[in-house]
Amino acid sequence: PNVPSEDLRPLFETILKYIPAPKGDPDAPVQMLISTIDYNEFVGRIGIGRISRGTLKLNSMATRCNNLNPDLHENFRLSSLFSFEGLKRVPVESASMGEIVAVTGIEDIMIGDTICAPDTVEPLPFVKITEPTVAMTFSVNDSPFAGREGTYVTSRHLRARLMRELQTDVSLRVEETDSADSFRVSGRGELHLSVLIENMRRQGYEFQVSKPEVLFHYDENGNKLEPIEEATVDVPNDYSGKAIEVMGTAGGIMEDMFSDESMTHLTFSIPSRGTMGLKTRILNATHGEAVLFHHFREYGPYSGEMYGRKNGCMIAMATDKAVAYALDTLQQRGRLFVKPGDECYEGMIVGEPAKEGDMVVNVSKTKNLGNQRSSTADKAIQLTPPITFTLEEALEYIEDDELVEVTPESIRLRKRILSTIERKKANKK
Repeated sequence: PNVPSEDLRPLFETILKYIPAPKGDPDAPVQMLISTIDYNEFVGRIGIGRISRGTLKLNSMATRCNNLNPDLHENFRLSSLFSFEGLKRVPVESASMGEIVAVTGIEDIMIGDTICAPDTVEPLPFVKITEPTVAMTFSVNDSPFAGREGTYVTSRHLRARLMRELQTDVSLRVEETDSADSFRVSGRGELHLSVLIENMRRQGYEFQVSKPEVLFHYDENGNKLEPIEEATVDVPNDYSGKAIEVMGTAGGIMEDMFSDESMTHLTFSIPSRGTMGLKTRILNATHGEAVLFHHFREYGPYSGEMYGRKNGCMIAMATDKAVAYALDTLQQRGRLFVKPGDECYEGMIVGEPAKEGDMVVNVSKTKNLGNQRSSTADKAIQLTPPITFTLEEALEYIEDDELVEVTPESIRLRKRILSTIERKKANKK
């Protein structure tokens, strides 16, 4: 019976009653798989996992091994041992089979390593961590608004934060570039990198990022390979045709289709390049009814060129606040990304024109006042609410010559070259 309770005790009692206890021999040689990594500046890397058998004891000797790396055989002393109570780590002298613990003492411990007794080295199986498939450039913010909203804005801050992330995110890669202010960051997809960006902006970092680009591989014959993903779409039957059309234009190849009375389940093979902006397009086409999931499958043959957005963008010509009078004129020529009162700078993207090609526009243009004018004319301006971008939408929207400026308070789209004159020179070259 559903009896109201003031705490979670009924849930815990149900878990104890119905969930089986861990199986294993607490007296056998110790064996523990490292499942996740944490980092502390005082002790370095911290390995976290569940003890499969035996007992771990503080200050005892242990051996690190890995089933994917037969040559790894490293002895070490267990310098600290913690168990978990609620959200806290509590130091303990020993921990037995079935307990989840945190250990230190190994400088470069990795997910997938096994800690075991020195006289019984038996690595536990673990799936190899997927290599990065997408890369972006993180660089210091050099817009006219740099330093206004963020606490950490220099290349030193940016480098230190990215290097610290490497200590806990084993699938991330960070490389230096020709510029001291830029870093090439590679991850396992656009979502992986956007989570890092969002965490950094919430922590007070201010920087700019480039369009995500897929990492290509080459086989022994020199053929170009690209990451291929498996995508599944669940959509109402009425919109299945629209979903198939969107997936097809993104390079998807349908592998399976199953329908019941109300829903259609679709499975596609699709290049990772085709998944950029795919979620937004498929939700728009199906009126928000579709559910999309995709994950990396393999590297396969390159499937040819894919083209980005068809329309150009409206680019602010000067640094000033947007004015309703100017925006009223511009909204007749396309969609706006800013509202009256928003501060804009030269080179900032403020909208999207209805036609192809970029437009340089004046968002601060005011009405020339004559001797006679209607006192109610300016009040008649009605502006359509501007389009606002989430971080993921902004990353999907930009092209190669554009950047996303990320601060704790704002997400702005901009041209890589801000100056109109310099941009024209670069385009001619």
